[in-house]
Amino acid sequence: MRQLHRGGVCPIRRAIVFIVCVSFLYLVTALDHDETFQRQVSSSDSVVRRSGSSEEKLPLRERNTTRAVASSGIFSNVGASRVFLIDDANAMVDLTVRRVFNKTLCPVEPMEKDHPKFVEFLAFFARVFRTKYNNTPWWLDEGSLIGVGRAGTILDADDDFDFFVLLPNSTAPCRQGSLECTREEFNVLIHRFLLPLWEAGACIRRFNPDINKFDSDRRLLYTLQIRNPNDTHNPLQCFNSRAPFAHMHLGMLNADGELETNKWVGPNSHPKDKLPLSLMLPVRRCRLGACDAPCPFDIVGYLTLRNRGEYMRNSKDGACLLVKKKWSRVRKINQVKKVQLLHDCGYNSMISLKQRFIDTNYSTC
Repeated sequence: MRQLHRGGVCPIRRAIVFIVCVSFLYLVTALDHDETFQRQVSSSDSVVRRSGSSEEKLPLRERNTTRAVASSGIFSNVGASRVFLIDDANAMVDLTVRRVFNKTLCPVEPMEKDHPKFVEFLAFFARVFRTKYNNTPWWLDEGSLIGVGRAGTILDADDDFDFFVLLPNSTAPCRQGSLECTREEFNVLIHRFLLPLWEAGACIRRFNPDINKFDSDRRLLYTLQIRNPNDTHNPLQCFNSRAPFAHMHLGMLNADGELETNKWVGPNSHPKDKLPLSLMLPVRRCRLGACDAPCPFDIVGYLTLRNRGEYMRNSKDGACLLVKKKWSRVRKINQVKKVQLLHDCGYNSMISLKQRFIDTNYSTC
């Protein structure tokens, strides 16, 4: 019995010891693997951040510094509250995501005709600003915005492609602790901003990729086309004055958290707009022909202030953004139907002007 008992116990003890040893080795290996994995993740994250910083040459939203900048004294109290709009992850609409809308209200999509070049510009700038500029907010501007905001087509109000870009690094455009730039600093800033557009295939009038041969001359805007990749001509002579073009308007922040135009050209030059960020951000979706395009959050409020109220002053087109004064009554009524369709299909529009226009018997809004 004892021999049998010993013979039975010893193998069990050996088995237990074996299991304990194996478990211990497994635990040590697992811990070592986990530690190695953590180091790899940390290293990988570091590499991603470093490579991301180098590829995203013009980061707009520096999430770790915005709060510090807002409370640094650079901005006024109202400016400090507004600047956080830039830091919002949804500051720029994602046009690659399909919109959600009520198909009962919108059984048929708005499909107004637009110039093929304008559609090409839209696709090009949407791709470049998303991939090369860290999704910098941009939106249609001036006459182009009027056209898409009331009818879903630029051709309704304009004959070129106008858009606006908030210059990146807006809380410290040229140096830390300041919203200002000297002439030389601005020249470097704007060249650095334009270069990725050039490298992506944009033809930029009066631009040279060699910064030593470039002078921004503090221009108010830039005129762009898209270069033909098969063109064998000198790329510096790519601009075709007879072809459609795009006008890119630019703005920088001021201490009140407003987007200020022409801030870099001095106090006694071209008039400046001062546009609260809440009018533009978050950028929303509007319609351009058969495509989706970016528009400021409050189209009517934005255009009311843009170009110092130019679009709201009495003129040959009248003071109503929805229509032109010279249009027939039938065309004005059809325009109301167009803006209603845009609204029903989930697009940003000038719908806020509709009822006032109807109440004046299609006279003004």
